[in-house]
Amino acid sequence: MTKKIPTYGSIGVKFSGHSEKYLVSSSRPKATTTYIVDVVKEMLMPRINIVRSGGKYTGGMHSQDNLWYNALPLFNKRGVEYDNDSRAGFKTCIRNLCKEYNVGREQIGLYASPWGAMYFRGQWHDISFDTIKELAEKGTDIIFIEKRDVVQSLGKYASKWGIALVNTHGHLSKYTEDLAELAKITGANIALLTDYDIPGILIASKLPENVPRLGIDESTLDYFKINDKEDTTMVIPYIPKVSRIDAKVFFNMVQKDKRFRDKVDTDFLHKRKIEIDAVIAKVGEKKFWKYLQKLLGEKFPNRNYLRVIEPRPDLSKHYPLIIKQAQLFVESHSKNITEDESKKIEKQLKQVKGFIEVKKKEKEILDDRLGKILDEDETLSDLAESVEAIDKEYGFGIADIEIPEEEEDDDDDEEEEEEEAGGSEK
Repeated sequence: MTKKIPTYGSIGVKFSGHSEKYLVSSSRPKATTTYIVDVVKEMLMPRINIVRSGGKYTGGMHSQDNLWYNALPLFNKRGVEYDNDSRAGFKTCIRNLCKEYNVGREQIGLYASPWGAMYFRGQWHDISFDTIKELAEKGTDIIFIEKRDVVQSLGKYASKWGIALVNTHGHLSKYTEDLAELAKITGANIALLTDYDIPGILIASKLPENVPRLGIDESTLDYFKINDKEDTTMVIPYIPKVSRIDAKVFFNMVQKDKRFRDKVDTDFLHKRKIEIDAVIAKVGEKKFWKYLQKLLGEKFPNRNYLRVIEPRPDLSKHYPLIIKQAQLFVESHSKNITEDESKKIEKQLKQVKGFIEVKKKEKEILDDRLGKILDEDETLSDLAESVEAIDKEYGFGIADIEIPEEEEDDDDDEEEEEEEAGGSEK
């Protein structure tokens, strides 16, 4: 920091020898210094302004490392001091700038690593700008848990009851906060589970008081009859490298929040901690989950199971036998009459000289080669005519059903437009 602070002489200030007054020399104007954060703003503010004005940035997606290398010529041009170790600070500047203007990195064309993941019905889903809306609709309840291994341990029990668990990697990131807010708006019950330590309490304190904290706390220990706070198999020392919060401030915060007031021993937490894993190891996963489910039931007596159970499921397994057989016949017959052509295609694709544009080739195979065989097949034509005749005779209305059009993927067209527009951004 001191290295970056200009001396009086460098900005043109000179002191007289016999007084405390100083003179300003116009011969040495103050030098303008440019820092990494200035270059980050120079590169990203045009994008941010587009988004903030309601527009959409269409310059393509790049990694933050890609932006770093694009920034190097600007560093040199502006006289910015940097080395490879400056890259972490460069990315911090990006995050801070996005936070300041309340825009997501993906909105301004930068890939961001997922901050958190949801476990629901046996599957992990990364939380990112693109997935928040979809994930906010999963689970009757969503429990945010700071540790991934705890989510993994409890996931099988939670999924049985349609409950989603989210690993937050410690403090809730902007995306996990957005997920919690949107899920609550769309009808989910939101709760939090953290370690019994100062960081765990601070994580919970960042959320509104109407978001319950399920533990770990004194009530958890009482429930499981864990009374010995000197038990080294359960309790471990809390020795932070940097003090998170002043003792008095922490005490006052706990007393003001009804979630903590009678459940947190502040004197205990300043020296020791109890992790979620320790309690699970003591009582077992199943018993611990039943405890969490009991608390959820008390906090939220009602839940919306339309978020989990489809009231209009696929009924094809209950179709009349002849209908299912007809469907299987069409699929089997189509495969048989196109098998020879498929073998030719397989042989051609196995050893290709150069490159093939995949989507165009797939369309050619589907429509011009295999599809054409089906279009000209007499058996399928006769079957179709028979069904049409039955439909007309009995008035089922099969012919009146509209077949939805498939959406075309124009990602490739966008990429071509970007390439024509002129390469990577400098």
